[in-house]
Amino acid sequence: MSSAIEKFNNNIVEKRIVAAGLDKNILKPSIIKEENVADKTKNGAGMLATFLPIIIVVLLTVGGVPAATDLVAGEKERNTLEPLLTTRPGRISILIGKYMTVTLFSFITVVASVIGIFVGFLINPNALSIGSGEQISGFSIPVPAIMFSIMLAIALGMTFAGLQIALSTYAKSFKEAQIYLSFLMIAAMVPAYANMFTQPNDIPLYSFFVPVLNTIAGFKVVLSGNINYLYLFYAFGSSIIHVVLSLAIAVRMFSKEKVLFRS
Repeated sequence: MSSAIEKFNNNIVEKRIVAAGLDKNILKPSIIKEENVADKTKNGAGMLATFLPIIIVVLLTVGGVPAATDLVAGEKERNTLEPLLTTRPGRISILIGKYMTVTLFSFITVVASVIGIFVGFLINPNALSIGSGEQISGFSIPVPAIMFSIMLAIALGMTFAGLQIALSTYAKSFKEAQIYLSFLMIAAMVPAYANMFTQPNDIPLYSFFVPVLNTIAGFKVVLSGNINYLYLFYAFGSSIIHVVLSLAIAVRMFSKEKVLFRS
């Protein structure tokens, strides 16, 4: 009600000023004009640092699920796992073959999706614009930082592959494996989305040692432009430990008869 009265008063005042032969703009001695003075390059990097790590983590989690579910739990249902284990290759060799297959599926999913995103951006730059209409602009990343990013993604994919093979080995059936792997995807996505809007300068040190968080933190540091190679080394070193642990779990599961053939 008060805003309507204020608007009415302003209209009356403007009409009286115009009637007196004066310019109505004298009532506005200053005009506020908003303008974004931030570096467009940093804005583009900030946009990528917000959503690209999430996309990579989700794709690495989802990409190997079909292969992992079918290669162990699926073979149990088809009754082809026992004949496979009686062949000449050792059990660990068979496991490593399945493990690398799941890892490869994860990487193919990520590469294909990222290529699709950039092709879509080249076709329509507005596809990756934010609410204000601002688009991603060009920026450069040092080659060592790019290599760290690639190695972090590879290590995370290998970690998920080991866990997916272990869960598929433990499952008694194809559907049971799908349930376990669905919970694994949720467990990976929760910390990923929880840290989606965390600024690179606000990332706590422990994030570079925690699975999933270390990969997201590494990508944010690289894309922010304020690259700290010591933090990237922490992230990659912890990722190697996670790969070894996940593969050790998969080997332990695959080596136990009561787990491999449980009913």
